[in-house]
Amino acid sequence: MALTIANWIVIGLIFILGISCAGYLFCNDSKSGAIIMILITIILCFGILVGFSWWHNNTASGARAMKDFQSNIHNGINREITITAEDGREIFHYEGKIIFSLKVKRVCDTSSIMVYKIQF
Repeated sequence: MALTIANWIVIGLIFILGISCAGYLFCNDSKSGAIIMILITIILCFGILVGFSWWHNNTASGARAMKDFQSNIHNGINREITITAEDGREIFHYEGKIIFSLKVKRVCDTSSIMVYKIQF
């Protein structure tokens, strides 16, 4: 199951908090309260895990967050770039990890062009 580090931190903190509360209840001679707290913690962590998984797999913002996380962890995403001329012949081809940066330059007062700087 692919989750971001932030997702695992949230789940871990909730788990630690729940187990700590159960330990406190257990030390104060409330064994049934401790068992109930452990069950609530497990159910809550499982629910949050399922919710994060659903968010990453079924929403556009979750998919973008996951792709951004994978790009940061693996130092970029492998891409294939092919630039062709008007007649269809290949001018440039590259496969590998690429970092895109977007810059906008003003040509006149009314128009602008986009310049893509490819770093590899």
